[in-house]
Formats: sequence, structure tokens, C-alpha cells
Amino acid sequence: MHFDDSDAGPRIARSVTRRTLLGAAATAAADPALAEECRVGPPLHSQGPSVWMNLDQVELDAAYDQAFYAPLGSQILAKLASNSELTRRRLGAGKPVELIEAANYNHFEMNESVGNPYGPNGRAALALMKLAAA
Repeated sequence: MHFDDSDAGPRIARSVTRRTLLGAAATAAADPALAEECRVGPPLHSQGPSVWMNLDQVELDAAYDQAFYAPLGSQILAKLASNSELTRRRLGAGKPVELIEAANYNHFEMNESVGNPYGPNGRAALALMKLAAA
């Protein structure tokens, strides 16, 4: 197989315009603020004595708290909540549900009881239809 290396030379730089210069300056100015807001990992601290696997107590505590590794987690949860609220408004109120307590039934037997009007699922279905078992 043959590769053409005719374009492997140095690339020609584009001319610097005022727009690219201002964009680069704005990015450089915003980077420290964004980096501080989105810091991932344990807080800055001086290294203490090793507690486990070369981690000090602060790093070990941070490893068990996901907030240190998801700094925008509160914003994500707020967005999920607002999306859920929008969906509820769009779809309307949900259907009423009722917990079926089925003593002495395991989850494999629950499907078998749907067609039986005396089984837990059959009784619940008849109650939703406001009918009585025969």
C-alpha cells in the first residue's frame, strides 16, 4: 500500500483576526473560573499521612463522596426535576395505582394469578373494573 506524503509539509497558519484574538482572550480569561467551579476530585490540601493505598484521610473521604467527582451534580438533578415536572404537566395526572399484597405467592406465581378471579391479580383487576368475583 502506498501513501502520498505530498501534503505532509508544514501547515500554513491562518491570519489572526480581531475576532479570533478576542475569542482566545475570552477563553483564557474564563478558564480559571470554569476550572474552579468544575473541580473534580478531593479539595486542595497538603498531603497528610497515608491511610490506605497511598491516600490520606481527605482523599479517602472524597473517594466515598460522589459530590467531589460530579461537581455539577446539583445542576444535573435540578434539570432532571424540571424535565420531570414538564413531562407531568404535558401528560397530566397519572393513573391511580394500588399495591397488591399477596401472601404465600412468589413473583413467579403472580403472572399465573392474572386469569384467576380468586387470585391476587385477578381480584385487583376486578376491583379496578368495579366488578365482584363470581
